[in-house]
Amino acid sequence: MGVGLQGHARPGALYVPTQGSVDLYYTSTVALSYEEGCIRKFLTAGYLTCTFHVGQEVYDAVQDWAGWANYADTGGVQAVSMGGWTQLTCNTLGTQTNTGYLPKNITKLWDPITNLFDFTELRVGDTLSIRVDLTVTPSMNNSAFQTRIWFLSFGGWFLTEQYPRFADGAGIPYNVVQNYHFYIGSNEVCLNGARLEATCACDIGVVVNSLYIIKD
Repeated sequence: MGVGLQGHARPGALYVPTQGSVDLYYTSTVALSYEEGCIRKFLTAGYLTCTFHVGQEVYDAVQDWAGWANYADTGGVQAVSMGGWTQLTCNTLGTQTNTGYLPKNITKLWDPITNLFDFTELRVGDTLSIRVDLTVTPSMNNSAFQTRIWFLSFGGWFLTEQYPRFADGAGIPYNVVQNYHFYIGSNEVCLNGARLEATCACDIGVVVNSLYIIKD
């Protein structure tokens, strides 16, 4: 971590010349000072600026472990009938699809052939955050809408998100963004994957704008 002092020179165990800088190893003591000690106070007061310099080995380790992908669809409107759960698809052919920032050991987190979230390259204990971005056009006003991620392991289980009712009228598009965060709890979850489903209290049309998946 590099620390620069803006106009205030203070003597002591560590001296930083005016408009100068000093390198500090990010030890537990420095981390505590940065989070809630003297460094934090000077940062808040505007006397200090801090820049973190990450070595190549640390950068490589982070890249090996964490990353993200965005999958965009070009399939158009998908019909979801009133009251039933319908699997949503994403062909990954949209211009916003980006898989260039996946962890080095991961090639995909969504399979456009099966239309499943693909966990086969993950390990037990890995965590994922999934942002589902949809455009939904309801046929009735004030209708309730839900999405869920249905995991195919252990006979099926799910995580569900509820959207506020479509109260601005029928026949108009609503942007719906819902977020899921979970961890991979077993090899069965890795091997079986999960699908994205939607349901509504009326017939709707759904466009899958993107599936943004972060591996923490």
